[in-house]
Amino acid sequence: IKEFMIGYAPSSRAMHQWLKKKNFTDEEIQNAGSPDRFFRRIIFPIRDVMGNVLGFTGRVLDPKQEPKYLNTPETIIFHKGRILYNLDKARGFIKQEKATVVVEGQMDVIASWQVGVKNVVASSGTALTDEHLQLLYRYAPNIIFAFDSDTAGLLTAKKAYEMAIAEGFNVKMVSLGEHKDPGEMIEKDPSLWPKQVSLAKPVIDWYFDLSFQGKMVQDQELSAQKKKEIAREI
Repeated sequence: IKEFMIGYAPSSRAMHQWLKKKNFTDEEIQNAGSPDRFFRRIIFPIRDVMGNVLGFTGRVLDPKQEPKYLNTPETIIFHKGRILYNLDKARGFIKQEKATVVVEGQMDVIASWQVGVKNVVASSGTALTDEHLQLLYRYAPNIIFAFDSDTAGLLTAKKAYEMAIAEGFNVKMVSLGEHKDPGEMIEKDPSLWPKQVSLAKPVIDWYFDLSFQGKMVQDQELSAQKKKEIAREI
């Protein structure tokens, strides 16, 4: 909690009044991203590579509250397409390991950090952009993706590895097995995640395994059409 500066926004929406007492104007508060949008949420500060806080993500505690994650809107300093969660802390480890591990959410990053995989960043629930990848390429030419294992996660992974290959990265993928995401894997067995990261497969091998294990095909027999699609992708 201390290391990642994790906070909490209470239900009272007290931020606006507090900022007014600090002599900020209504316009300045609005331009900073209207902090009162966050209430009854765990708060994760999002920092740039120098460690300056530019925005926040708020995660609900109440499952009935929507949306589950809420980000600061785009502001004069906060651009989701350019900022990666935890890059300020991870960049030294990325250089050391010569690779970046990319996950989807802040909780995955924090869980990964706790079990010793520290060259890890998150796209904070937004699509990975060319700017994200160009930023990461400065630190290492190798990238390891570990997106959620549901259908949406597989689609995210497909877009991400295509973009990363186009940017010149050597791309590997982590197999999560039956686990939904890295956080769940770590919760079940903290030793599994570092092991799976070290066993990450080149993207072609990963895609090949995934296709023929039946995760992408509902029927046991691969149709001719499906075989064509798999062959084209590989």
